[in-house]
Amino acid sequence: MADRPTDQLESKNTTLSTPTSRYEQFDVNDSNEVKVKSGKKVGPLAITLLALLVIAVVVIAVTVPTVLLTRSTTQSSNISISVNSSTILPTIGVTSTVTTTKSQTIGWLNIGNMNIARYRHTASVLTNEKVLVTGGQNDNPALNSAELYDPSTGTWTMTGSMNNARRWHTASVLTNGKLLVTGGYDSSSRLDSAELYDLSTGTWTMTANMNNAREGHTASVLTN
Repeated sequence: MADRPTDQLESKNTTLSTPTSRYEQFDVNDSNEVKVKSGKKVGPLAITLLALLVIAVVVIAVTVPTVLLTRSTTQSSNISISVNSSTILPTIGVTSTVTTTKSQTIGWLNIGNMNIARYRHTASVLTNEKVLVTGGQNDNPALNSAELYDPSTGTWTMTGSMNNARRWHTASVLTNGKLLVTGGYDSSSRLDSAELYDLSTGTWTMTANMNNAREGHTASVLTN
C-alpha cells in the first residue's frame, strides 16, 4: 500500500498529451481543390476556415474578370485629327474677293469682300487682331487707300489713306503697335518714302525717307 501513490502518479503522467510541432498546410489549386498536407485530423474550426477560403477564391475568380470586362467596355478614347492644307494657284485679273481658312475645316471659306479690288498690296495683322490692307493697284494706277478687316464680324472698313500711292511696298508691325510702310512703286517711279499708321487714330504720318528708293524689297523688325 505504501507504493500506491507512486503508481497513481505514474498513471497520471501517462495520460498527459505530448506537445507537438506539427502543422497543417492548405493548398488551393486552379480547380478550387483543397489539399491538406498533414495527416492530422482537421477540426471544425479548420473546416470552417477552409470553407471561407474556398468561397473567397470563387468570389475573386468571378469578380475580377467582371470588373475588368466592365472597365474595358466603358472606357473609350476620342481621337481627333485636324488637317490644314492650302494650295496657291495662279490667277489672272483683279478681284475683291477674300478667302480664309479655319482649322476645323479643310479648304477655304468665302468671307466679306474688300471695298476696293486690288493686287500687289500688303496685308498685316495688327496688335488688335484686325488686318490692315494697304495700297496695291487696280488695273494700272497705284492705290493709296487702306482698309481694315475685323475677324469678329467678317467685315471690311475703310480707314485713313496713305500719303503716297504705292505698290510692291513693305508693311511692318512695330513693337509700339504702329505700322511702318516703306518704298514701293507709284505710277511712275520707285519710292524712298516711308510712313507710319497709328491704329488708335486711323491716320498716317510721314517719317524719314530711306537712303535709297526701292521696290519689291524686304523689311524685318529687329529685337532692338
